[in-house]
Amino acid sequence: MKDKDKVSEKDISKEPIICFVVIQRRDNIHIQPLKYDWQGLSSVNSEIELAYDDSVLAVIPAPEKSYEVKGLLTTGNDIDNCNLWGDWVTLGYEFKGATHPDWKELLLKERKHRD
Repeated sequence: MKDKDKVSEKDISKEPIICFVVIQRRDNIHIQPLKYDWQGLSSVNSEIELAYDDSVLAVIPAPEKSYEVKGLLTTGNDIDNCNLWGDWVTLGYEFKGATHPDWKELLLKERKHRD
């Protein structure tokens, strides 16, 4: 079995979502989650960029225990060294009381798809 065929708990990360921002962008409405991870709001992809003509319509508090689930794409002997700074991909979102996929299985599919 190759390393890319194995997924451990440390390959999956859940970052808390604190709210959802409803943005009007031209003729579209976008709902974007605002996350707060171990680095606070300073980590990559934690901020929401607004164009000069975007409008924030609402900020909706996230339900308790709402998470963005990410998976580590990098595999191999260096996985321990790259866990914090490796190549992560968003697998989906997890909400209390809602069904969700098997995150490890989804990460395996994502790794194979990117090969």
